[in-house]
Amino acid sequence: GELLATDGFLTPPADGFAIIALWNSMMAMLSGDGKVLHVSEAGFPYAYPLRYQKELKDKGVATAKWGKNLLVLTVGAPVVFEGDDPFGLTDRPPGMAHACLSARGVVSFSHGVVWPSGEGLAYYGERGQAILTENILTPEQWRALAPSTMVAGRWGRFYVCSYNDGAGLK
Repeated sequence: GELLATDGFLTPPADGFAIIALWNSMMAMLSGDGKVLHVSEAGFPYAYPLRYQKELKDKGVATAKWGKNLLVLTVGAPVVFEGDDPFGLTDRPPGMAHACLSARGVVSFSHGVVWPSGEGLAYYGERGQAILTENILTPEQWRALAPSTMVAGRWGRFYVCSYNDGAGLK
């Protein structure tokens, strides 16, 4: 008898990646080509209406969140999405153009997100934006660590990562 509340909505893209649980029972993921952010109907993680899709200027690499902020990291400038519901999500550029070099090197904290970029370890969040390795490593020293190979996690309040600079895993 009853109609399915999500009848006519799209299923998640089969080639989607970087799926993330958001606030208010929403989910988000990137399309296989990384050019579209798909957002689910709140409370229905299997329903992705076309009207909630967000086109990205640059190819998406990873997703991360803090609070009610979704950061989509790309091969170019990251994009921040904010809003309480999927239809009301609005995007804004964070004012920094640091590409993400390793999706596995992205770590969320309660106050922001850290990721390996070409210039150093990048941060964006409540505390502003920064290259955390600035004045510690030169960009050349940073690139010698092979940031594209970085795999990271959070240990308490610390960003911990490993990398492979060609001489073996560090």
